[in-house]
Amino acid sequence: MFVYTASEEAALEAERVIRGLLEADELSGTVDVTRWHPIEETWRDFTEPLPQTDVEQEAERARHEEAEAREASEEGEFDYEVQVDPPSYGDAVELERRLKEEGLPVKRRWKHMSVGALTEERAEEIAARVRTEAPEGTEIVIGATDLQHPAFVFFSDAFDRLRGAD
Repeated sequence: MFVYTASEEAALEAERVIRGLLEADELSGTVDVTRWHPIEETWRDFTEPLPQTDVEQEAERARHEEAEAREASEEGEFDYEVQVDPPSYGDAVELERRLKEEGLPVKRRWKHMSVGALTEERAEEIAARVRTEAPEGTEIVIGATDLQHPAFVFFSDAFDRLRGAD
């Protein structure tokens, strides 16, 4: 069960109520009070202090990016990507060359490219940089890599309907 609250006080009250309900019904379970850590992009214990100063925040970002880089190296995938669609094949080949020279992880299929990014923040930075280098008319979209393309969702749904599965 997940309970979301707007404040620490409400979270602690929810914890108290849930523990009381578990005890009253003689059930066992664990109750954790967590909060979203915006730099690490994960849930952490609410008692863990968030970084306050610019130095602490930058150190947190560096640790997070190191962990994401290790994960990308092991899995061969990035959590975020910048999708780049230049107007022509020639534009795509030239842009791919320049981006790879900058050390960016680019994959291209015909004129469609994706540039891997460790974090959403880095994806935003890459997208801003690509906008300055890309030819006019280039479409640029930032996305999470674990999302299915809408066409595949549509075709998967249509296939399920043809098979009679609901």
